[in-house]
Amino acid sequence: AAREALMARVLLDGFIDRFTRARLPALVELAGHWKPDLIVHESFEFAGALVGEKLGIPHASIQVGGASLDFADLTLVAERLDAVRADFGLKPDPELREPYRHLHLAFMPASFFSGGMPPTTRHLRLEIFDQSGAEGLPEWVSRLSGRPVVYATFGTVNKLPQHLRAIIEGLRDEPVELILTVGRDVDPAALGPQPAHVHVERYIPQSLLLPRCDVALMHGGYNSVMSALDAALPLVLQALGFLLVLPHFRFSFPEFSNHC
Repeated sequence: AAREALMARVLLDGFIDRFTRARLPALVELAGHWKPDLIVHESFEFAGALVGEKLGIPHASIQVGGASLDFADLTLVAERLDAVRADFGLKPDPELREPYRHLHLAFMPASFFSGGMPPTTRHLRLEIFDQSGAEGLPEWVSRLSGRPVVYATFGTVNKLPQHLRAIIEGLRDEPVELILTVGRDVDPAALGPQPAHVHVERYIPQSLLLPRCDVALMHGGYNSVMSALDAALPLVLQALGFLLVLPHFRFSFPEFSNHC
């Protein structure tokens, strides 16, 4: 019950009351200058949809993770959004049709979602984008010993060196090649010197690395899990950080397990 209440508070007080109200003035001004033909927004970003509706601009939403609005009381969600709509000069939307009226894109199969999806939903094949520059595989990857390759990451948000150290300690003496990525703003040297079969890097594009791995240890985040599934890679998941507190923002594991 406590977790459900926290999730509802994040959606109602955070995404709707705080973020939506704060973004509306700037988005209206920006749309006035740019005069866009289409507004694209995330599934829990409501300001883009409101501005599109207000100005008569079509808008499309992109699903973020495995969560849909029905993890909260939809009546409360509609009431909070209607309060924002009223202040913005829009009519009530008690059935929550307007945020996803034109098009909603999801890069996960329908069976992944435990709740209902908007009728405008179109499910697309995942396209992984994890190279924003010249990132590639480190040179040492071509010299791996041929032993099983274990990849471990807790994403780019969770700064949990104690968990990474525990993985290293647990696998240091095993006959595997262990690869860990710690995030762009964490110094791999902070984990100390490592034996030759333990490789610590800030970032490696998973689309390049995962096809060379035999198993992955991950925190259950959307991008990492979808990348691993795309590579048909076995997973060991440990929910951490935001995912531990808000379980509906990670996968619904009964549905998820059917796709592993």
